Amino acid sequence: YLRRHHGSNGQKNPQDIQAEQSSQGFAYVLERKDRMNYFSGLLNGEAENFFGPLVLSSSPATQELSVNSIDSSMSVPATLEVALQGLTGQSHQVKVSLNGVEVGVMSFADHERAIKQFDIPRSLLIAGNNRITFVSTNGESDISLIDYVRLTYRRTYRAENDTLTFTSQHTAPMTVTGFTTWRIKVFDITDKSAVEQLNVKVFQKGSGYAVQIPGGKGNARTLLAVGAGQEQYPAMLTTNEPSN
Repeated sequence: YLRRHHGSNGQKNPQDIQAEQSSQGFAYVLERKDRMNYFSGLLNGEAENFFGPLVLSSSPATQELSVNSIDSSMSVPATLEVALQGLTGQSHQVKVSLNGVEVGVMSFADHERAIKQFDIPRSLLIAGNNRITFVSTNGESDISLIDYVRLTYRRTYRAENDTLTFTSQHTAPMTVTGFTTWRIKVFDITDKSAVEQLNVKVFQKGSGYAVQIPGGKGNARTLLAVGAGQEQYPAMLTTNEPSN
């Protein structure tokens, strides 16, 4: 999956994953994985010990995901996946809500890392920030940590801020809309060590621009479409000096 930049205080902005494409849209995954709290007492082998906010009974913990370009032609439900880490040595009961509507309860014990998926009606999603809240319901000592939240929903082929990353298996040409500039480049980034720029056709569509991308051979390709001004550059390059 593909991730955006890190936010402030070690917090990551919603991170993006793409798959399962249809002619109308594709399954787009937003992941938020904050790293705010360190739990040194957790013996979890090779896994990391950094987590997001605490889940308490006294006040809800919140996570926001920015949802854009919802495919309204598809009625399939979205999926919310939540991973929590038990902090105190007792049974945990955590109520999970999305945009003020309870979607389910997670039950686990002690220092267990619990993962659960919830089906979300498409009508419950809103364009823009969607708020996920967590409240412990098994007493004041029922304390856990948020590991990550991951929302999968159907999204249209429309760029946001003149960029879109997606996976395509189309053998016929396809179109991505929503660009504000005609200077658009499309790259095949399936193999990170062999990135290839594609020959594409750019045309005006409404008040903006769209790009037509040639079809592939039927294999899943990860593509990046980016308009001028949205290129990202490394802050610094340092030569690796291997030791002996």
